[in-house]
Amino acid sequence: MRWKNFTDREDRAGPPCQRSVYELATSNEWRLTGLPRGRSGFIPRFFQPLFCRSAISRDKAAPTTDKLPSSQASARSIPLVSLAVFICLFPKLANANQFPSTGLKEDILAQASSNTNTRKVQDAKNIRTGNEEPEKDPSFAEYAIFEDTSPRAESTTPRATSMPLKLSRGDRIAFVGNTLFDRDRLFGHFETLIHQNHADLELPVRNLAWSADEVDLQPRPDNFGDLDQHLTAVEADVIFAAFGFNESFAGIEAIPDFKERLRGFIKHTVSRAYNGSTGPQLVLVSPVANENVEGVAAADLNNGRLAAYTRAMEEVAREEKVGFVDVFSATRYAMDDPSTELTFNGAHMLEEGYRVFAKVAYEKTFGEELAPEVNERIRELVADKNEHFFYRYRPLNT
Repeated sequence: MRWKNFTDREDRAGPPCQRSVYELATSNEWRLTGLPRGRSGFIPRFFQPLFCRSAISRDKAAPTTDKLPSSQASARSIPLVSLAVFICLFPKLANANQFPSTGLKEDILAQASSNTNTRKVQDAKNIRTGNEEPEKDPSFAEYAIFEDTSPRAESTTPRATSMPLKLSRGDRIAFVGNTLFDRDRLFGHFETLIHQNHADLELPVRNLAWSADEVDLQPRPDNFGDLDQHLTAVEADVIFAAFGFNESFAGIEAIPDFKERLRGFIKHTVSRAYNGSTGPQLVLVSPVANENVEGVAAADLNNGRLAAYTRAMEEVAREEKVGFVDVFSATRYAMDDPSTELTFNGAHMLEEGYRVFAKVAYEKTFGEELAPEVNERIRELVADKNEHFFYRYRPLNT
């Protein structure tokens, strides 16, 4: 018996059927099923042998007239007996394990309501052990930063930032913004250069970046402290802010709106006394370039827009008297080299990409012609510190 699978068949009783069924391959074999041609295609595959003389007709041409040879005619009674047995048993099989549907919805809702009223939760949180409740350490409260209770910095006189950047002893530095800084914590090249070349200043650095953040769009989990509250908690004196990449997908026509949004972020940030006394120094960091990788022509798609947004950021920074670091131009030059592989998807950098970023960012921030080599021992400590802070800043349930 030969079968074929098909999904589009003209049913004599109606329009084409869009279902997967099995159909006998020849018109003669249709006749041997003992069923009308238009219906035999719907016989379940399991029951096909009951209705077909597969043992007799396999690999034999069926007769083309209505008169069958006596050998085939006698064999035709076999599937008819099987058919009769199946018809007798089918109602019982169909009714086996049948679940009554009358009032089913009402029964389920009633049972759910009953369970809600009588259920006793038996997890560890709700089981009384008989032990005394441990005393809560009030010192832990200072590490909890909640949107509805944690303090925000008071307003103060806006502070201008001049470049190259000058740091003072004990300045507390914060990185904020998008994935550029969020992934930077994994490698720490830029932060390491700051530490090893300002070792006498003892500079705490905290990474508050969050992937996909924009200048005025920073969604967080419910009651998670906002950026202002976290900057207040770390008492930021110097803020590096990486924006412009996510915003650029709004297109060239959205640049005027982006400039106003960025201007609002700057005015707000530099006029907050996060350290308790003065406004912070603020340095804007441009997006890095994109590179073409296999399967993704990210540079061709995005670099034109990113260049335009970089120029817009530089203009606003100059007008608002804050620092600006262009890392787009240098990373674009590096990514144009076909021998390099600085990103894993055309946009987000691998460690080698962050080496390039750190060198450029440090030179432009501090006005040095050539950044020193990164001290790997310091970098290991920086990455370890960043991991510990990350789990305090963003616990597992955030």
